[in-house]
Amino acid sequence: MGDCAVNLVKSRSYYTSDGRKIIEAIFDVTLSNSYASGGDTLDLSKYFKEIDIIEVETPIVGSYLVEVDRANKKVKAYSDVGTEVTGGTDLSGVTFRIRVVGTG
Repeated sequence: MGDCAVNLVKSRSYYTSDGRKIIEAIFDVTLSNSYASGGDTLDLSKYFKEIDIIEVETPIVGSYLVEVDRANKKVKAYSDVGTEVTGGTDLSGVTFRIRVVGTG
């Protein structure tokens, strides 16, 4: 219950002068068919050791506002009146794009 589906669209990586591997990636994220109160889990550990930036391309999807809580690895969804969506709601039709920068 409450896990986002993540689809890698494209990525690139490069090394800094101090040897850190920087990864920039774009993902399509789809919310779950049973939204978890407090947000669906966004697990990007398969791609990144540490995340520095997550940007949402278009935060309004249909009648929902999506917000990424990077620190807690969650995606929160709000209704058009600004209240968080009720737990258990099917949001599997809500897909949005994010840009992520971090280390690998």
